[in-house]
Amino acid sequence: MPSHKIHIKIGEEINKRLNLNDDLFLIGCVLPDLSEKIKHYKSHFKTNKEDHLFYNIELFVKEYDMNNPVLKGYLVHLLTDYYYNIYMKNNYFIIDKKLVGIKTKKGDYYNIASVITKLKQKEFTMYDYYLLNHHKFKKLSYNENIPKIKECDYSLNYIKEYIDLYNDQISHKCDKKIDYKILTQKELDDLFDNCIKFIVNYLENFNLIIK
Repeated sequence: MPSHKIHIKIGEEINKRLNLNDDLFLIGCVLPDLSEKIKHYKSHFKTNKEDHLFYNIELFVKEYDMNNPVLKGYLVHLLTDYYYNIYMKNNYFIIDKKLVGIKTKKGDYYNIASVITKLKQKEFTMYDYYLLNHHKFKKLSYNENIPKIKECDYSLNYIKEYIDLYNDQISHKCDKKIDYKILTQKELDDLFDNCIKFIVNYLENFNLIIK
């Protein structure tokens, strides 16, 4: 759910504890979204494609080598999506067995799927603008040592193109207006910080982090 700038900046903060290869770990933090043909719900280990919260993260941990920096970044992506989705569900989503609507901070209600998706994406894209203007991002370098993941059919050429585009995007400030419709700046900052705490706690519980 969160934007890639959020995923990568959260990854940077997590890696201060892990001390893994930045290029491999951070590309892992966005890799589930770079699947080209395999469906999103499969690359995100969702057991139910209709439900935003049915992640089988433990299956991923059991199936793959968590000593690999790319795969550990992949795990951080799944945990970040899960945490953000839980927050949105508890505070803004309207659920009736499945997602049926979303409410804004002004009390407006939307129940059209395409509108809900667009509102969520725009909200986190605007937080991207904030991050770009207030935080320094590390540039990524391409590293071909990316393991095969049967649930994610990325191509190395696509990853190269992605890295080039990402490095260009973080090289300058953003002058676009920030106008949140759903969350507030403080909420987004708290969500970001609390997500990091949630992930660190998860990794510690599974002995996947240096204490």
